[in-house]
Amino acid sequence: MCLECAHDTKNGLACVDTCIEEVKRLYRITDLSLVLMEKYLQPRSGLPRLVLHIVAGVILGAIMTGLFLR
Repeated sequence: MCLECAHDTKNGLACVDTCIEEVKRLYRITDLSLVLMEKYLQPRSGLPRLVLHIVAGVILGAIMTGLFLR
């Protein structure tokens, strides 16, 4: 990425012409995933942590693969 097209999204850098909205969307998805994981990883939920980590990893991996394979 060159200095002329670099844009600070407050969570990282993105190319002005092509990636700003995708980077912002990826961070929104990541933030939401973290909030949901914190909610469901509470001891009272009864769901095993390992299963939730695997599911979250698969979902985030699929999202990131879809964004970067375009």
